[in-house]
Amino acid sequence: MLALHGNKFNHNLIVQNPDGFDEICKTADFLIGNGFNIVFNQIISKLMVNDFPEIIKRISSIPCKSRLTIPTYVPTERMRKYQTLRANYDDCMKIAEMAEKSNMCNKSLINNCKYHSEIAVINNIFENGFNYEIEKANSINWTFFNIIQNLDMYYGNAGAHTKLLGNIKNMSVNELYNSIKACQKNYDYTSYYDDNVFYNLSKHLKHLSVGDNNLVYSSKEDCIYSWLDLLKIRNAIID
Repeated sequence: MLALHGNKFNHNLIVQNPDGFDEICKTADFLIGNGFNIVFNQIISKLMVNDFPEIIKRISSIPCKSRLTIPTYVPTERMRKYQTLRANYDDCMKIAEMAEKSNMCNKSLINNCKYHSEIAVINNIFENGFNYEIEKANSINWTFFNIIQNLDMYYGNAGAHTKLLGNIKNMSVNELYNSIKACQKNYDYTSYYDDNVFYNLSKHLKHLSVGDNNLVYSSKEDCIYSWLDLLKIRNAIID
């Protein structure tokens, strides 16, 4: 799967690499030429609205599949800067319409607009309440870790470290096992924030002003992360 953020200029702008687009194209040619099936993962942003027809024309000329993806939100400085490019409801619906005309599956994008736009999420919370015990019980039972080059092992999702478990070079098998066993799932709500933040979520959100942007996220949790970050609620990321 190859991530594509827009036309050549905008792709290179977002990935901060002047050769990024050319590298993607060369990689696609190499993989196809060696018998691999490839998927272009089109990352939706405001810039993609104008770029979409050009991108569709380009990827339609090569044997590949394509998908539309709303970027996740991680409370880091890089992601905060990206927020200026995050697509809103109207942007996403325009892209979904163009995708349909190009016979591209847009169901996931439409569902994100319907359920994970800021207005949809805030209305759902205040109309139906937010019971964290239920939300947590229904969350995916996955736990993520990351081992960096010096063999330090961290607990954390999406490359965001929230706890150092130790250096696996210096840990016994039992120490490693017990460190992993003690960690709770961290796929969604507990990825970057402590439980107490979500038990008090409604209180925090009373201070929130969503505004007219109506940005779209890949999940309810991601939308909430962005609000907690905007409200400067302390997260658990350690580096």
